[in-house]
Amino acid sequence: NLGDATTSELVRHLESPHGWWRDTAHRLLFERQDRAAVPALRVLLQGSRLPLARVLALWSLRGLDALNVADIARGLRDPHARVREHAIRLSEPHLDSNQELLGQVLAVVKDPDPRVQFQLAFSLGQSGDQRATATLVDQAKKFAGDRWIRTAVLSSVGERAHRVFTELTQDSSFLKSSSGRPFLNDLLSIVRSRRNPAEIAETLRAIATVGNANEAAGIQLLGALGISSSVNDPVVAKYLERTKTVANERARNRKAGVTSRLEAFKVVAAGYPTTRETFAALLDPHEPEALQLAAVRALTPLKDPAIAPLLLKYWRNAPPTVRVASTLALLGRTDRMIALLRAIESGHASASAIDMTRRPLLLNHKNTTVRNLAAQLFGKTDPNRDKVISEYQAALKLKADVKRGRSIFEKACMACHRVDQLGTEIGPDISSNASKDAQAWLVHVLDPHRYVDPRYEVYLCELKDGQSHSGMITAQTATSITLNRLETILRSQIKELTSTGKSLMPEGMESVIPEQDMADLFAWLSSTGKKPLHIGTLPGLVEPD
Repeated sequence: NLGDATTSELVRHLESPHGWWRDTAHRLLFERQDRAAVPALRVLLQGSRLPLARVLALWSLRGLDALNVADIARGLRDPHARVREHAIRLSEPHLDSNQELLGQVLAVVKDPDPRVQFQLAFSLGQSGDQRATATLVDQAKKFAGDRWIRTAVLSSVGERAHRVFTELTQDSSFLKSSSGRPFLNDLLSIVRSRRNPAEIAETLRAIATVGNANEAAGIQLLGALGISSSVNDPVVAKYLERTKTVANERARNRKAGVTSRLEAFKVVAAGYPTTRETFAALLDPHEPEALQLAAVRALTPLKDPAIAPLLLKYWRNAPPTVRVASTLALLGRTDRMIALLRAIESGHASASAIDMTRRPLLLNHKNTTVRNLAAQLFGKTDPNRDKVISEYQAALKLKADVKRGRSIFEKACMACHRVDQLGTEIGPDISSNASKDAQAWLVHVLDPHRYVDPRYEVYLCELKDGQSHSGMITAQTATSITLNRLETILRSQIKELTSTGKSLMPEGMESVIPEQDMADLFAWLSSTGKKPLHIGTLPGLVEPD
C-alpha cells in the first residue's frame, strides 16, 4: 500500500521497473507536498541509472516548487535525449529571466535527437530574446522539410514572423530550396493574419529586395502575402508599383505559362477592385480552367455589388467546375442569391445549378425576395409526407433490377452517401440498416426530416462580413467549425450559428426517383454490405458462420 509509504520510500519507487508504482509514487509526492523529498530527488536526478526516474525527479521537483536553474541545467546535460527534452520544456518560465540558462537551452540546437529539436522549437516561443529568434531561423533552415519541426517553429514565431522571414530571404540557397519557399509562404500567412502595418512594411521591404534580384520570386512572394498595402519607403513603393503592373500584364498574357499566370494573378487579386477588369478578362471561357477557378475563388469572399454580374456574364459558357464554384459564390451572399435567382427566372442561368439540398434553404430564407423567387422557381413539395409514402408502397412490390439500382444510387444518392466504396461519406451510412428493411428506407428517403440524428442536422452559419454558409457540422475545435468536411470557419468570424432541425437531405425525392427506380435502388442496397439480420422466435442451436 503506497499510501502508507514514507516520503523517502516514495522517492525510491520512482526507480521501480513497474509503471504503476512509479506513477503512483509520483502522484503521492505531489499530493503530500513534503519538501523533505527535495534532497533525495536531487540525488535521484544526478545518480539514477533509469532515464525515466530522472525525468520524474525533474517533474517532482517542479511539483514541489523546488526546481531551480541548476536542476534544469543538469537535465539539459543529461546523456539521455528524453531527459534533455523534458528539461527544455521545464526551462520555459526562466528563459527571459536567466540569460545563462537561455544560452544553455539555445546550445541544444546542435542536439542530434529530432524530438529534442521538436521541443526546442516549441519552447523558444516562450522567449522574446533576439537570440531565440536567431535560433528559430537556424532551425527553419535545417528542418523546413520536416513537417513536425516546421510546424513547431511556425507556432513559435508569432509576432516575429516578419523578422524570421527577412532573415531567411537573405539566404539564397534557402530561397531556391524545395522546402524553403513553402515555409516562407507560411510565414507570410502569419504576417497577413496579424495585420500589423509595421510588420507588413518590413516584410514588403524584404520582398522588394528579393524581387529586385529575381522578378519571378518577388511576384510569387508578393502574391503569397496577398495584401495590397502602401508604404512610405520610396524604393519599396516604386518596386510595388512596377511589380503590380508586370503581374497584371502577365496574368492576362495568354502566351505565358499557366503556373506563371496563376502566381501573377495572386498579386492582381490583392488589388481588387482596381484590378476588376483583369478579373473579368480571366473569367472568359477561353481562358484556362485553372485561371477561371482562381478568379472565382478570389471573388467569393469579397463584398462588392459588381461581383454578381461578373460571375453571371459567362455562366452558361463556363466549364462545369467553374460553374459550380460560381454558383457557390453567388449563394454566399443575399444580394448575389437574388441576382442568381433572377438570372434563372430570365433563362440566363439554369435552375439545375441549385441542387436539391440547397433549395429548402432558399425556400425558407429570412429574406422575403429570396423566398418568393425560390417558391416561384422551385415550387413547394407536397407537405403531406404520409400521403407520398403511402403512394409509394407499390414500389416495394415491383420486380426490381439490382444492376440498375446501382446506377440510380450513382445518379441520386452518391453525392452525399457512400456504399461499398462508392460515393461520398457526408450523410449517414444507408447500408447500415441491419435488417435491410425497405419500408424503413422508404420513410427515410421520402420523409427525411421525420427522424434526424443530431450529427446530420443542417446549420445555417452567418458571418460578420455578410457571407452565409450552410451544412452539417462535421468537426469542431475551440476556435473553429467545419461544415460538410470541406469548409473550416473560425468562430471569431461567426455572427450567428443556428440549427435548422432538419436533415441535409431534402424533401421531394419523389420528383427525382420514380417508383420503379426506388424499387431498383432498394434491391441494390439490399445486396450490399453485411447480410440481413433475421431475428427469429423459435428456439434452436446458434452456431457461428
